[in-house]
Amino acid sequence: MQNKAFFAISLLLLASHASAGKLDFLKDSVLTELNEADIKSFHQTAYNTLENVSDKKTVFWQGETGVKGKMQAQFSYKSDGIPCRRIRFAFQDTKKLTEAYKFDICKNDGSWSIAATPASSFSKDDWLRFTEELQYSLNTVSNGNPVSWVALSTGVSGVIVPLTTETKGSKSCRNVAISLFDRKGRTTDGQYRFCQQDDHSWIRVTKAP
Repeated sequence: MQNKAFFAISLLLLASHASAGKLDFLKDSVLTELNEADIKSFHQTAYNTLENVSDKKTVFWQGETGVKGKMQAQFSYKSDGIPCRRIRFAFQDTKKLTEAYKFDICKNDGSWSIAATPASSFSKDDWLRFTEELQYSLNTVSNGNPVSWVALSTGVSGVIVPLTTETKGSKSCRNVAISLFDRKGRTTDGQYRFCQQDDHSWIRVTKAP
């Protein structure tokens, strides 16, 4: 289903070329219930989300057929200089059947489409290793000093560089530059802000506290 959903979401993002009939191959998917007006409405909502909505903010959508959904940009970055966003989609029909998908979507020549990037090729183990290195960097590494790592099993690697630190009382926030690389030489780059919590863990924030 995930491979079929890849093509379905691609069609929905290209609403001028999509039609309800073109989604028939999904069979039993919530997406087959969308009509032409739903597809156009979804495209407009998705495009606005990709263009204008900040990370971590959930956008809700509902079509005239009763199918509804939500979408959220989890993080934004650049892959080989092209703007990209990791987006989670969730759909629910009138029978409460739900489907959820996650894709990396990049903007090229003014259009957004699903793309293969280093971030999209990470396995669960890769993300776990990355999270461990990120927490180590936030806790112990001075500004301007890079931390590098590599996953030998998949060939992906990364560099984490703390840039600035701001402290208010007993809590700190840090701005961090993150670069990821895959075995094909493609890159993913972004800058993010993390703030320390009461339990000393770090979470990403999209606005200054």
